[in-house]
Amino acid sequence: MGRLTAKGWMVVFELNLDSLSEYLPPLRIGPSDRIAIVNQTGRFIAHTNLDFVQEQRFETRLPSGPLTTAEIHEGRHHWFAYAQAIPATPWRVVYYRDADQALSAVPGVVGVVWILAPLCMAPQWLLPSA
Repeated sequence: MGRLTAKGWMVVFELNLDSLSEYLPPLRIGPSDRIAIVNQTGRFIAHTNLDFVQEQRFETRLPSGPLTTAEIHEGRHHWFAYAQAIPATPWRVVYYRDADQALSAVPGVVGVVWILAPLCMAPQWLLPSA
């Protein structure tokens, strides 16, 4: 929609934030993870939980900057949050990874390292010393 003002034409766009939020849930790694888009003031303009947008909540727990991380405790939930600026906009996308699910992979990775490390060193044990 456009309007003629004293300073010239002004173009007005309407963005349906509920529709924008519909694109986020399929992008999650885990079902309990969250994804959000926040504006320059930290207000949620899209979120996997539409209540955050409809209630016009703010994200105040993240450091400012184009690329930031934070550890967030929210009631009984523990999140690892990662925020990145969206190019050519004043917005940032924020991914909230469920910390328990993220850390659940650590024991398996450590186990693999304990198995592979000796195998990688085995050829040196088999070589005759000079």
